[in-house]
Amino acid sequence: MNNSIEGFKKTIGKLFQIFTLIVFVVVYANGKELKYTAKKPLGDTLNCILPTFTLSWTDVTQPNANDAKLIITNIRSANRYAYALESEKSKLTYDKALPISLLSKTLEIKNIPNPATTQKYVVRLFNGSDKCFSDQSVTFEHVNFAEGLDYADIEIIQLASNQHPAQNEEVTFTTIVVNKGNKATTGIEVQQVYSASMQIVYFYADRGNFDVVSRNWKIGTVAGGQTFTLVTKAKITQQGLSFLASYVSKQNEQDKDSNVRNAEAGEDDYAQTCVSVPITMDKGESFKVTMKTYEGIKWYYKNPSGKFEEVTASTSGNIAQMNSDSSLTIRTSGEFMYSKLRGGCRISSCCPIVVDGCKGPAISVDSIYCNQKVDSYNIEISLRDSDWNVAESVLKALGGLGAPAVTQALNNINKYPLSSSAGYVVSNGGNKYTVQNIPAFVPNVTLTSTDLAGKCFSYRVVKAPTCGLQMVQLPDVEIKELTYKKGETTPTLSASVADTKTTDVVWFDSELSKTPVRTGSTFQPDAPGVYYVAAKNRKTKQLSQKTAITLTEIAANEPAKTCSCDMAERLKSLTDAEIMLVSNDITVSTYSRQN
Repeated sequence: MNNSIEGFKKTIGKLFQIFTLIVFVVVYANGKELKYTAKKPLGDTLNCILPTFTLSWTDVTQPNANDAKLIITNIRSANRYAYALESEKSKLTYDKALPISLLSKTLEIKNIPNPATTQKYVVRLFNGSDKCFSDQSVTFEHVNFAEGLDYADIEIIQLASNQHPAQNEEVTFTTIVVNKGNKATTGIEVQQVYSASMQIVYFYADRGNFDVVSRNWKIGTVAGGQTFTLVTKAKITQQGLSFLASYVSKQNEQDKDSNVRNAEAGEDDYAQTCVSVPITMDKGESFKVTMKTYEGIKWYYKNPSGKFEEVTASTSGNIAQMNSDSSLTIRTSGEFMYSKLRGGCRISSCCPIVVDGCKGPAISVDSIYCNQKVDSYNIEISLRDSDWNVAESVLKALGGLGAPAVTQALNNINKYPLSSSAGYVVSNGGNKYTVQNIPAFVPNVTLTSTDLAGKCFSYRVVKAPTCGLQMVQLPDVEIKELTYKKGETTPTLSASVADTKTTDVVWFDSELSKTPVRTGSTFQPDAPGVYYVAAKNRKTKQLSQKTAITLTEIAANEPAKTCSCDMAERLKSLTDAEIMLVSNDITVSTYSRQN
């Protein structure tokens, strides 16, 4: 009986010890910071008291010192320690760890180098075996010391005193070379290239020597923060575009963000300035604009809304015409630009070709009103300051004609004194017209007026009235030009609307199309091309204006890249001998004259 009681007491005692130890371990562990990671096999629970410690660190004090530190303090229940890169923490074992004195509460791990970017370490403290340890991670970040900021950064800034001079007018170009770094750089030379239409009449350099024949500016040393200026005055002898390009052609030291002698438009050691002498166009006169050494040329004109629009077969011949040899015939005043392919890169002109010419009668909008029975609107218009007034007065005086007869007579002279991009034009006599039945879904209308001879034009864009309906806002489109490589899946186009409860996103394969090819926030076309997206009110079916998105396919080995300004790409391929030559890429000549 006594033996049974003693055995029972021993059993109860052991259970109480186990329970007490479990409680102690749970309470002890829960009282520590969560940043410590414990590794305890289940079978070793009763024999492991997890080490605890506090970890801090200091960075290196100077370049290449390798004196960063890991500092371990408040050490408890640990007899060995080790550390390694986080990627190599599997190599941290008890037998290779360093011993910790029983009295030590603080340890320092020294001689840690400055990382190139960031570096993560793991510090591990053991308590008796590989099965009882605690881990803590720490990240060292790269420290930028003064010598890391010791660099040269040559930048060229260039300005023109007048971007639209008259022919034979003098323009002052200012070329500024500045070292935005704090380290001096030596042997600086700047090469300039002019259009043939620029005749140099004066120059001044506040540092170094400028050779007007070779167009080379030898500056020499440019200390950090220094700025030097070259002033060049040139007579612009031709109509159309003229260019002045400047770039660093020699530099002894490496520049922070540029490569010497590559005339790369994306780099800050290159600058190009263009001026555009307006071309004067008389009545009945047209101009032909031709470019040398071009490929994949496209021409654009500024439409009445102020945006450049590509000249295509559907463009009115009264504005401009793309010829079979890729030249452009300009028949009206306005602004014209080009883009061309060069090495798989579409390059745009920096300045527009400006044409000043005769204009048609001024268009005055008297009123805009909605039709009640038909979902459309009308515009009442008057033409002012035109020879139509004179013609009407003459006809009245000679024939004693009434207003309807005068209107008919004028229509026989020139059937379309006013035209509209939508609706029907009706003459009311007395230089007054009505554009009738413009569909309500058309957000704006372009009106065109002509003079009596039909050779001079004026334009005006008129926005549609709301006609009792709330106008639908344009969808939000982040990317309007996408490229993809041949053989790859076409990219998915995306757009969004603010009010998804009442408005849909609709996609079209043509600007004139009324039937969407897809409804939804995304659209994946089958082929490259120009696609259009709009917002549509579900209840009223009203459409917003359409936004164009261009999808371009490029060759598999052709990099997707963007370029700007023709001169930058052309300079890359010039030899030293060719730099001395005068170049004239664009010519403008009188194409025809109609009497």
